[in-house]
Amino acid sequence: MTPTETYPGTIVPPSADRAIRVAFCVVSLIFSYFAVRLALSIGGFGAIFADMLGGRPLPHLTQFVLRTAPMWVGASLVFAVLPFAAAFFVRRTSHSIYGIAAATAFQVFQALILWRALSGPLVAIIHGMSGGQ
Repeated sequence: MTPTETYPGTIVPPSADRAIRVAFCVVSLIFSYFAVRLALSIGGFGAIFADMLGGRPLPHLTQFVLRTAPMWVGASLVFAVLPFAAAFFVRRTSHSIYGIAAATAFQVFQALILWRALSGPLVAIIHGMSGGQ
């Protein structure tokens, strides 16, 4: 008996299907670590930047991220859990993997935005120390 005869509508047995979903979740969890870590460190950067820039204004992206810090933390935590919900509660494998991929793409995008926002003032400080205006 072939897997398609045993499990109608699928080409892989349920154990392999679950293993594939969990593997994608692990990859997503690795990316979510960076997004969660950056989001949780936003609060500490505000005081540091105000001290180091000496009254100069923060870059616009950094100001936006500092003002909306709770949103970034909440989104990073939701999108860290979402792949596991998609893996175990979405019935079709393809839809589950699409959901996991979308959540992972959001996590990568969020991590890049937060990294750019939190490193922008440091680049400005280094540029100011090197004599550039």
